[in-house]
Amino acid sequence: MELINKLNKQLNAKSYAKITFLLLIIFLIFHATVWNIYTKDLFNLPDGKIIGDMTRMSYDKDNTTIRNSQNKKYFSLETWDGKPVDILTIGDSFSNGGGGNYYQNYLIENKNLRVLNIQHVKVYKNYIETIIALMNTKLFEKIDPKSIIIESVQRSVISRFNKELNFNIDDKEVKFMNNIYKAGGKGPEVTFINKMNYNAFMYNILYNFDDRALTAKVYKVQLINEYFTTKKPSTLFFFKDDLRNFSKTTQKAVNRINNNFNHLATILKKKNIELYFMPVVDKYELYSPYIKNNKYSKNTFFEKIETLEKNYHLINTKKLLTSALDKGIKDVFHSDDTHWSPVAEENVFSNITFEKH
Repeated sequence: MELINKLNKQLNAKSYAKITFLLLIIFLIFHATVWNIYTKDLFNLPDGKIIGDMTRMSYDKDNTTIRNSQNKKYFSLETWDGKPVDILTIGDSFSNGGGGNYYQNYLIENKNLRVLNIQHVKVYKNYIETIIALMNTKLFEKIDPKSIIIESVQRSVISRFNKELNFNIDDKEVKFMNNIYKAGGKGPEVTFINKMNYNAFMYNILYNFDDRALTAKVYKVQLINEYFTTKKPSTLFFFKDDLRNFSKTTQKAVNRINNNFNHLATILKKKNIELYFMPVVDKYELYSPYIKNNKYSKNTFFEKIETLEKNYHLINTKKLLTSALDKGIKDVFHSDDTHWSPVAEENVFSNITFEKH
């Protein structure tokens, strides 16, 4: 009896070892397969190469383009030569290299303008208050801009600017630093065994049944025509947050935002400075009229603000870029990114004239 028990234990041990070995083989095969089919090309890119943020969130590499990131040509406070500039810019990732490109480069290269880009000071409510604080410093007298561009992605306009603001900031202690802003890019380098492989496997199945693959941060829908130059030229990727704040985009909120920019423009005009407000249309909002059987809502921010009286210049990116799409221009936004491309920047700025020193 004792001998039989020993044999059973040995057999059980061998069975467990075989099962463990088999599971290990399946584990390694799974990771190696998914890594080579999906994730390797999304995370281990050559130096200097980038892909869009939504490719890494959706794990669909057929709608991506590997590209070089531009070198920024504007001044930061670290590189500024201390001489007056033509344009001062401030904003979010669109102003700081999101998507691998800088709209300021177009102004510098094609308009021959001197551009200084500054960062938001977090102790203030938004970019307007940062500009107010900067205006009351000796630094601003040296910068001496002819124009100021305040940029914000559309989905954040309501939360950023629908506020009661302090237009009397006189903070002698504030320091305007050139905080390094990192937007998009190469992504972390990973080995072939990693948690992203599970998402890649799951999402590439679930996108067949749901626009958002149930839990992904990216929606994937089909367009009525080809608007990109990728393997899937009629597929639109857009960020889940593009569908937020629709209910908050009331006429009252837009009126308040317009009043805040009018107030700042009035102050700046006393210094002979022109104010430009550039809300960057969300990718979903821009392409929504071209989505097949579109079941999602429409944001009316641009329609509401367009009708209001302004002391500032509104750069209506939705109108300008819709015109480009209607002309058949492709790749207005990067196919794989939440950010626009140099194609968009040209269509936005080509017909705007800025004053120079």
